[in-house]
Amino acid sequence: MSINQPSIFSVTLGLILLLVILTVFVIFLAFAFFRKSRENRQLYEQILATNKGLEQLVDARTQELRQAGAAISESID
Repeated sequence: MSINQPSIFSVTLGLILLLVILTVFVIFLAFAFFRKSRENRQLYEQILATNKGLEQLVDARTQELRQAGAAISESID
């Protein structure tokens, strides 16, 4: 063996360390992906709930305006 060449043990140890680092990185990315997916789903549900509430508010106001319009029409007649 030449003095300048690394031993097979150090090369193997380096590769194992690289694989461990890559595995931890992939696990971190998977957790981040699933956390963002859950946050997006929760935000979507909040948007749907807000939209439904706004639709109900608009419907109530429209009904009030129709009733007021009908009352005005009746009083004019």
